[in-house]
Amino acid sequence: MFGINIKNMSKGTIVYIGAFEFPDKNPATHRVVSNAKAIRSLGYETVFVGINKTIAAEYIQENHFGFCVYSQKYPSNVLAWFKYITAFKLYINIIKKQENVKAVICYNSPSISISLLRKWGRRQKVKIIADCTEWYELEKGEKGIKRYIKKLDIYNRMFLVHPKLDGVIVISSYLESFYNKKGTRTIKVPPLTDSDDDKWKKNDINVSNKKNIIYVGAPFSLDTMRQKDRLDYLIDALLIYERQYEFVFHIVGSTREDFLTYYPNFTEKLLGKEEFIKFYGKLSHREAINKLKKCDYSIFVRDNTLTNKAGFPTKFVEAITCGLPVLSNRNSNIEDFLKEGENGFFINNDSIEELIKSLEKPLSISQRELLSMKTQTYNSKLFDFRNYINHFKEILE
Repeated sequence: MFGINIKNMSKGTIVYIGAFEFPDKNPATHRVVSNAKAIRSLGYETVFVGINKTIAAEYIQENHFGFCVYSQKYPSNVLAWFKYITAFKLYINIIKKQENVKAVICYNSPSISISLLRKWGRRQKVKIIADCTEWYELEKGEKGIKRYIKKLDIYNRMFLVHPKLDGVIVISSYLESFYNKKGTRTIKVPPLTDSDDDKWKKNDINVSNKKNIIYVGAPFSLDTMRQKDRLDYLIDALLIYERQYEFVFHIVGSTREDFLTYYPNFTEKLLGKEEFIKFYGKLSHREAINKLKKCDYSIFVRDNTLTNKAGFPTKFVEAITCGLPVLSNRNSNIEDFLKEGENGFFINNDSIEELIKSLEKPLSISQRELLSMKTQTYNSKLFDFRNYINHFKEILE
């Protein structure tokens, strides 16, 4: 696949703009690279315009995964942030360097820069498309001008700017429904992977006497004290089964110290549990994937917030691609993909009692049943980008 000579492509160039940190420093990068592979399969060249937190120049040009990548300097002060959210000239300068640009895709871009690109695109007959993967709510404690600007940008982007574009790529059913009601040309594309990438490959599929359950993510922020995943619920529920079933709970994304800072009431609960509940802190993406591949279940629960309904959990996609059945509550539209007893189990977090009850089935199944589930999950290639090539054709052609 990587042997394609992009210079010989006949359909033109797609410029993909957003806060991507190459090569693999954030989920945004993982998403757009997989999307670009699908787009490349249609015969288009994709050029990225992302960000870089280490450069002093206005932007640099690199090559990653066979794609040309322009990375602009990451804003470091208020003035720089203002220039970033109103960026237009830099994008146009980069676009003009490319041959036969057919479309510009804006990944969660600020409303002002998208609006300017839309006007330019109309004049140049270049499609301007949004890749919308989030609908963030204002954080508690945000005040003053920052709160006002963020609130205004969210409203403008979601309600006024995106509906007027040539199309919107959305990540969830919630966003698909929202934009369909506005008559916007919309395709739904969850986070995708490349099953042929070495990082997803496993030498063998097995299970051990102890079930290994893993959580990978950023469950909370100590800076904003905002909670994303209910890691506290999971630990409370699993502690109930500590003596009944043999398993280990691995936590990637938080240290034990940070967890206890956020949940100080767990200090006594975790005493002497070091071999049962293991914290690894933050790991690189590749290290986290390697941890996933060694486990039996991936687990997470999320509250039913606007942010969670509008988004789609990347951790779900990565677990399935690694061959791990997933234990999760019904959030976003994962029920479109999670098949009970085949590639996971739904767990109920309406109350701690319901959560405890719903965990018994996955903890009690036999090694043979679990091995069958893991094999079926790994072989499904459910989120491989090749399954979505025609989706991109719908919006680009």
